[in-house]
Amino acid sequence: MKLRSTITIGLVLSVAACKSGGTTEGGGGGGTEPQHQATKAVVTPAGDPALVDFQAEVKAIEGSMKGGAADWKDVKDRMRSLTGRYPRMAIAWYNLGVANENLGDLEAAENAYRQAIEKNSALRHAYENLAGILARRGDHKQAEALLREISTRDGGAAGARVALAELQLGRGDADEAVRLVQEALGRDPKNAQAYCVLAKAAVDAKDSQRARLVIAQGRKIAPDQACLHLALARVLLAEKSTADALAAFEKAAAADPRLVEARFQIAEISMGYKDFKKAIANYDAITKIDAKNSEAFVNMGVALKGSARFAEAEAAYKKALEVGGDKPLAEAHFNLGVLYLRNLNRPEDAKAELKKYLQVGQAAADDPAFGLLEEIEKGKAMEEEMKRQEEEQKRQDEIDKKAKEDEARKAAEEKKQEEELKKRMDEAEKRAKSTGEPTDPTAPPK
Repeated sequence: MKLRSTITIGLVLSVAACKSGGTTEGGGGGGTEPQHQATKAVVTPAGDPALVDFQAEVKAIEGSMKGGAADWKDVKDRMRSLTGRYPRMAIAWYNLGVANENLGDLEAAENAYRQAIEKNSALRHAYENLAGILARRGDHKQAEALLREISTRDGGAAGARVALAELQLGRGDADEAVRLVQEALGRDPKNAQAYCVLAKAAVDAKDSQRARLVIAQGRKIAPDQACLHLALARVLLAEKSTADALAAFEKAAAADPRLVEARFQIAEISMGYKDFKKAIANYDAITKIDAKNSEAFVNMGVALKGSARFAEAEAAYKKALEVGGDKPLAEAHFNLGVLYLRNLNRPEDAKAELKKYLQVGQAAADDPAFGLLEEIEKGKAMEEEMKRQEEEQKRQDEIDKKAKEDEARKAAEEKKQEEELKKRMDEAEKRAKSTGEPTDPTAPPK
């Protein structure tokens, strides 16, 4: 489950709202809806520096926005400054949480939301966003407890009911999810996220007709809602309209760049099209959103390998193992082993990684890792046999060389002897001619 965080820029403050938190400083934003609104005139109690400063920061943030997008680093700095000066200003803590969440620092965001709740327990958006962080971290029990608390306390907390519906849908209880969403829509008929949950329930039930109907209704309220694009993309994907599904996933990611599910799907489809560049870009974006997403690092390694960027692929697999900590992703060991074996010619490293894969995973008897290990052993045996043959050939070459040298030396000696014999014969014949006496050319010279 993920709740969308929105910065409270252009927040309309009133004297009544300022005092609802019990103290002027603590009540900044207490009881107001943290949503995007147009800036309006603010009635500020005389001598209340907290509210004056907050409104000044809001105007500065609005002035720096480009194309409607907030500079979250700037928002963070401004809200942190406010919480430093006015530590009981709940709305500043809330907005600091939103900024940190959008910057990917979930730990800091969680702390800021808890501070906002401590300062003003009526600030339900802080509850909802905190629950979203807890759910993403896997702490669904605590997330549900927070949502049920705010739903019970605040009858108008439609967002909390929708978030509870998402949790129930994730557990497979579609009926309870639909009931909660209907309650939420009864309190907030324009809650676009509620339509997203209904659409997801229809998609999960493989009811594409109902899903399309719900999506159409939701788009009347929020034409560019990311989760509605996501639901439509899932319908198209189920209908085997892969190209159209990819376009819908990309619209979802454009509407919410932090929508990890959409980016995973874009990357997966791109891998099927051999568009490794797009796949790598989306996996990289996921790791920036969630720096401990080991699955994204593994998949990015596969895409990098497909692009023949082997050193970078190795780094991605190792990063997956690093962020996995005590619970490493078995596939990272497997893919790293294959990379070493097939692409980097490092069979011993491959063997080590494949053995780790078998240790941390639950491999079946026919797991390909066994075949690869056997291949490595056979390759090692073949390498050793080739080495033995090379050494044997080297020894034979040395014997042949020595034999040739001996033969050449013997031939040279025989030739020399023949040349000396011929020389003596020539000399004997010459003497015989000069003296008229017969001469034995085989006799040694006198």
